[in-house]
Amino acid sequence: MLSLAALFWSGNIIVGRLLREYVGPIDLNLMRWLIAVSIMLPFTWRLLRREYAIIMQNKWFILLLGALGVAAFQSLAYLSLKTTTAINALLLISTCPALIVAGNMLFYRDWIGWPALTGVLLSFMGTLVLISHGDISIFHQLAFFPGDLWMLLASLTWAIYSVLLKNKPKSLSQLAMLVSSAIVGVVILALLSIVSSTSNSDYQVWNNTFYLGLLYLGVFPSVLAFICWNRGVELAGANKAGIFLHLMPVFGAILSFLLLGEGLELFHLAGAILVFGGIALATKRSAVA
Repeated sequence: MLSLAALFWSGNIIVGRLLREYVGPIDLNLMRWLIAVSIMLPFTWRLLRREYAIIMQNKWFILLLGALGVAAFQSLAYLSLKTTTAINALLLISTCPALIVAGNMLFYRDWIGWPALTGVLLSFMGTLVLISHGDISIFHQLAFFPGDLWMLLASLTWAIYSVLLKNKPKSLSQLAMLVSSAIVGVVILALLSIVSSTSNSDYQVWNNTFYLGLLYLGVFPSVLAFICWNRGVELAGANKAGIFLHLMPVFGAILSFLLLGEGLELFHLAGAILVFGGIALATKRSAVA
């Protein structure tokens, strides 16, 4: 499940970077989640009615999830992609597992143990190999952009969201939590869109590329990825789940090979081995203290 979430999100940066020419970051995120809610609501409205009392009892928890995971995280990420490079974005997203571990230690005194921490560092090294195309010296030449701060804030927001999932009441189902928090996020995004509206002349005219990309964002990184992620965090815990985000550059390389015809190099194999080896080490039962 967590691997599927990473797979669906691996295309999110590519598509989000492509669609930045058509619409602003808040409006793009709003459209994405309007599609997601429109897909989920017909199948879950009975569930929402049945769990309405539970949702209202946990309204502040739902509000936080909607504000952080739906409204803030992806809006910040899309905003970042307007003014930073893909390398910088991937590098900063790769800090999420460490931020999640730090959050769990800070709020829950949840120490993952040295073997698991070694696995996190090993998989992070794998992402560095993939992002740098095997030339680590490229990081000495990195330039920093205003968008880097937004991506760092996005990573911090996602880490807090993931850590908060530990507080999900057992009486609240995963689907009810997701749909209700998505509705909250849409309301927040709609208000932000009104306040921060921009002129259409600043962007390209919408075409089939935009509509297909938007459909992808509404279905895969939103509905399917969030279902997989939330369930994965519930089963494995946020610490173990976080390390699976390091799969995003691996899947990005595979998708580029399959869809764009880009070649696979030795550094792809080396990076993938490090990432998978780190995940295997970090997710072993004996690895967590």
